[in-house]
Amino acid sequence: MLFAKSYYEHGSQDGDFTGDKDPNIQFEIFIYPQFRDDHDQVVCYPGSVVEGQIQINILVSMQVSQIKLAFKGAEKLNYAAMGWEKAKATDDRLFSVRRILWGSSSSSEVLEAGEYVFPFTCQMPLINFPPTFQNQFINIAYTLLVSLERPKQPIILSNPISLQFQPIIETMTTKNIEALVQSTQLTKHIAAQASVPRLAYGIHHDSSIPVTVRFFLENHNMKSLSHLHVYIERCTQINYKTYSRDKMTTAVSQELLHVYPTTVVNLKLLDQELLPTLVFSNHLKITYRLIVTVKIKQGLIHIKKKLFDEPLMLGNLSPGASAPSQLEAYTSVDDKLGAHSRPSFLKYEPFEGPDFLPTYNDYEELPPSYPNISRKST
Repeated sequence: MLFAKSYYEHGSQDGDFTGDKDPNIQFEIFIYPQFRDDHDQVVCYPGSVVEGQIQINILVSMQVSQIKLAFKGAEKLNYAAMGWEKAKATDDRLFSVRRILWGSSSSSEVLEAGEYVFPFTCQMPLINFPPTFQNQFINIAYTLLVSLERPKQPIILSNPISLQFQPIIETMTTKNIEALVQSTQLTKHIAAQASVPRLAYGIHHDSSIPVTVRFFLENHNMKSLSHLHVYIERCTQINYKTYSRDKMTTAVSQELLHVYPTTVVNLKLLDQELLPTLVFSNHLKITYRLIVTVKIKQGLIHIKKKLFDEPLMLGNLSPGASAPSQLEAYTSVDDKLGAHSRPSFLKYEPFEGPDFLPTYNDYEELPPSYPNISRKST
């Protein structure tokens, strides 16, 4: 099993906790492999469940009040980078929930030296929180960490481990059919037409965006045209009070130096570091545009002309698939502190019965009797 190891730094802080170090306590937070992606990152989304276990190795016996597991989501702004002073009342938390793994707040007991294991199960609400994201102005992070409390002594904290949160975004196609085809008169003798089959794509389901570009020339001389550029422009917008900052970057790009009368450019989507379109964060907005340009020679200079420029919707569901009807955007939730809008730790009960099922032979008329194996939650 692979564990996410945690160590301690003097005075480390996370939200409501202030932690200290103790060389006699070692934490390990393990998330089961089925909840990790191909890059070994822990991934969660609205309604999903994450399971794992906490392993604590205590080298010497000590008096302990409580051991807790905390799960936090936060959308933190870098106020200094924006030229703002953080208000004292500012709350950057999206949620904060805790589970008592051991002990009581009203008493303490001696925890003998040894290794202790605490399994846990946590379920996300059907809330579209903003995705895990970080740049110089904002950090959206989801973390698990363990705390050990001792009577009249500083709290001992593990280092947090990060979870990658992915909201559920429908891939909604545009109803404006005319936006799929755009015609441009480049010169008196040259016209162009750029077209796409749709303006909404799933970043996990569509391998590419096929863009067709046609040029119409009276003399069929293509020498004056060059540098056909097809790209997706990403606009990352940060908002806080009266502050607003837009940053334009090229998310995906393909450029052809030589231009032909008809060209189909397949703009690759899979295996790209793309986030879906985001419009439901407190401070972050991510939108995309699909743009096509070409260079045309006029005299001694080359002038860039735009052939296509339309908003592009990037979702993470397959095109046409619907999100759960109970799904809510975080910014639309009235009671953000309510139980329905926060993750919940479920009661963990191990499977009972054998670790394997009886074999079922083809020659048997009836299947064997299987034990009733179920996992209960509260």
